[in-house]
Amino acid sequence: MEKESVAKTAGRGTLYITFSKLYFIASGYGIYLSLPRILTPDQFGLYGVVTGIVSIINAVINLGTQQSVSKFVSEDKRRAESVKKQALKIQIFVGGGVTIAYLLLTPVIAKLVNDPNLTNPLRISALITISYTFYSVFIGYLNGQKKFFRQSILDVTYSTVKVILIVLLGFLIKTVSGAILGFGLAAFIVLCLAPIVAGKAEDQIDHRPSVEAFLKFQFALLGTVLVNNLLQKLDLILIKAVGSTSSSQASEMAGYYTALIAVANITYQAIVSISFVIFPLISNATFEDRKEEVRSYIRQTSRYTLMMMALSATIFSSNSSAILGLLYKKEYMIGALPLSIVAYGMLFFGLIYIFSAIVSSSGRPKVAFSVGVLTLVANFLLNSLLIPKYGLMGAAIGTTTSMLVGASLLGIYILRTFQVWIGFRSLIFITSATFLAYEVGLIFSAEKIYTLAVAIGVQVGVYLAVLLIAREIGYKEIEMIGKMLPVRSGTGRSN
Repeated sequence: MEKESVAKTAGRGTLYITFSKLYFIASGYGIYLSLPRILTPDQFGLYGVVTGIVSIINAVINLGTQQSVSKFVSEDKRRAESVKKQALKIQIFVGGGVTIAYLLLTPVIAKLVNDPNLTNPLRISALITISYTFYSVFIGYLNGQKKFFRQSILDVTYSTVKVILIVLLGFLIKTVSGAILGFGLAAFIVLCLAPIVAGKAEDQIDHRPSVEAFLKFQFALLGTVLVNNLLQKLDLILIKAVGSTSSSQASEMAGYYTALIAVANITYQAIVSISFVIFPLISNATFEDRKEEVRSYIRQTSRYTLMMMALSATIFSSNSSAILGLLYKKEYMIGALPLSIVAYGMLFFGLIYIFSAIVSSSGRPKVAFSVGVLTLVANFLLNSLLIPKYGLMGAAIGTTTSMLVGASLLGIYILRTFQVWIGFRSLIFITSATFLAYEVGLIFSAEKIYTLAVAIGVQVGVYLAVLLIAREIGYKEIEMIGKMLPVRSGTGRSN
């Protein structure tokens, strides 16, 4: 019964967080489809660069703090309130210090990316950073208690407010600064709502982690998250910095790349929810030395995430021209070929993201950080070499190659440390299904939305058919999905 309860918690948590992340993606596309019609391509490119820069800092603060709080709460839920209070105090100095440093460095950052006009939008974006600093504590507090439903409510609320304010202020002010101000106000509003939604835990003891223990784990995680987010944004930043000697032309290139990478990012964003669910589960199982349970989590998580991302990347790669043509204006079609390559780069980044969460939650964030640094160095060298020569194609090739290197290194480490991974048989059949789905996609000429829908439908059908025949998907998976759904009487909701 205990295993079944864990399966239900993990399953429902995955459903809740997956819904909130899919909603986040959909609302994000409300932004990325609206702003190119409000702003010029170079202004949209500046928006992509500013949000790319600030998202590196914000994601580091947000995810690093969230996972630190989640880890200490998940080890003993009775000290959830103590951990939350301790973390909020620490964040005054950590997050506050980062925000002040960011504000002071905005002129330097603008100069590094070849455009002093970015200074004011970057300064405005500091409102996002300081809001994320404290918001992340409440998300980690809920995540550690496995209150995934409340966590998803906050995420959905934030996504809704963000798209409304960014598009509204972007339309009214018609500048990058207006759109960034909308972003910042949305982050501040959800911070004000977070304590209300989070509520207070019951049956608590006053046992807070020491500042030293919390900071030691948090800073190790911050380093890993920083590297992973630099990996995700470095190609865009380098396009702006070295893509052209003309600042306006570099901004246009950044705008085109922002549009195509927004599509490619769906591949990894679709599995982000799994990392939020698996982190407290592996953390708790590792803390209590349940080794076989840890292996089971790693095996299933790796296998299912690869299944999902392989299909997603194949759809975006094989239909890149049709998708960009339907989503954006004609000039954005320049990104079709780069998208067909970097779609798989985001698959490899998704594996890095999941593998890093597995390694960090097991108490080894320094390992994830070290592999991330090696991958980042490869990413920087390849993109610096290829972007000046080949533009967007250079960025796509450099990014995809470096991501493959990072995913391979982490996969090898997990195999050697835990004696478990995806499995050679599963890898062969998932790869075969991916290849056949890609080839089927090339048969269709998807120029209209209905032909694109047909092409994708056939690709999904072929992909799933191969996995069903190979028994990679079967009764076990259907039974697992059944356990996720709260259809039985008396199941209740704990969060």
